[in-house]
Amino acid sequence: MIEAKNRVTEAADCPAAPEIFGRINSLLRDFFKRRRLSVYDEETGRGLLRHIYLRRGEVSREVLLTLVINGSSLPYADELSEELRRGFPEVVGFLLNENRENTNVVLGKKYITVYGRDYITDTLAGVRLTLSPAAFYQVNHGMAELLYKKALELAEPVGDEELLDLFCGAGSIGLSMAHAVRRVTGIEIVPEAVECAKKNARAGGIENAAFYLGDTADTARLLAAAEAERGEPIRPDICIIDPPRAGCDEELINFLGSLSPERIIYISCNTATLARDVARLAPYGYTPGAVTPFDLFPGTGHCEAVVRLTRSAK
Repeated sequence: MIEAKNRVTEAADCPAAPEIFGRINSLLRDFFKRRRLSVYDEETGRGLLRHIYLRRGEVSREVLLTLVINGSSLPYADELSEELRRGFPEVVGFLLNENRENTNVVLGKKYITVYGRDYITDTLAGVRLTLSPAAFYQVNHGMAELLYKKALELAEPVGDEELLDLFCGAGSIGLSMAHAVRRVTGIEIVPEAVECAKKNARAGGIENAAFYLGDTADTARLLAAAEAERGEPIRPDICIIDPPRAGCDEELINFLGSLSPERIIYISCNTATLARDVARLAPYGYTPGAVTPFDLFPGTGHCEAVVRLTRSAK
């Protein structure tokens, strides 16, 4: 039996990443070598640096650097901060993320701001966004613009619909459609992303959008809480779902079937789970239209896709 192991290899540049990322990585690599700082070993659970996590705003050009470490502090952090400030004024924030768990999950729950901000700003589909490291954001800005445009086209809002945005992240999709519907309700499980979504709505002067923290499998309870808060029922006409690669769990599929929105716009990064979930929704009267692919991950075998499912009249 052959055991597969991870191997670390030099990767100075990546054609799919912004050029500045390569230069920042070179600085970090040289710094860690010079200061003899260790790199994490998955087999032993020892070593300090686990991941270099870089995020950049395509429009703002702001960069946020997060070093994921197997510890609570970084030796020579002040020295590294000075080198980053001097060499990369685009870096608006430098964070540490503590992850001591024996897991392949990249980010831990605790963040430490070394300098600057703990977020970047950007604009996507006409919406100005505040983005924390934990908030999901599409990595391919130009293709994401086209994807969101197609999702709006498929949703066909006429102005008086209730829109439910599941797996809403920082609210980018729902907020980009808020101008075309009566009201947007978003649900997301990551607390930092929900806070970003609320900030993004306020910053954009969008008053017809509200966001709630919780698992999408618990959508029924969250909508009941939203109804109590608003003092009126919430009956979505359009539902946008943008789940992770695992797709939707069966509880959510069953709830969507009972909720019976007229249209479901399903955005997927895994066509296998998309096909599975479309089949699960069929018994509830939902028929898929054409699937439109978007290559957000050039040079890989992965593809994003969007499809509208329409509920047949009873």
